Amino acid sequence: MKSLEVIVRANITVKSSIKNLLLRDASTVIPVMVYLDPMAVVVEGVPWWVILLAVLAGLLVLALLVLLLWKCGFFRRNSPSSSFPTNYHRAHLAVQPSAMEAGGPGTVGWDSSSGRSTPRPPCPSTTQ
Repeated sequence: MKSLEVIVRANITVKSSIKNLLLRDASTVIPVMVYLDPMAVVVEGVPWWVILLAVLAGLLVLALLVLLLWKCGFFRRNSPSSSFPTNYHRAHLAVQPSAMEAGGPGTVGWDSSSGRSTPRPPCPSTTQ
């Protein structure tokens, strides 16, 4: 099979609301001969050096991008000490007595109806 004949059919229909315009519908058939070239059919792959060059170029672009981000400080981690340059801006919390030591709400001996703590036996760990 060295050639192929393709038959192309075309139709055109014109509809217009203009009365003075006179166009007829047209139709035609056109045969087209396609000749195959056996030398053009040979399929070749991409040469190995093109693939190698593309991989190396991609690695170079990736390395340049990482270097640029590193120079801009993208990979630097924020440490807690760098957030406050001086001790003046830091909050200092003093040690607070727990609710258990104060006998306040949330403890076992607290009576919610009277608002006072009731006597409780001492803990065995504190008794000597």
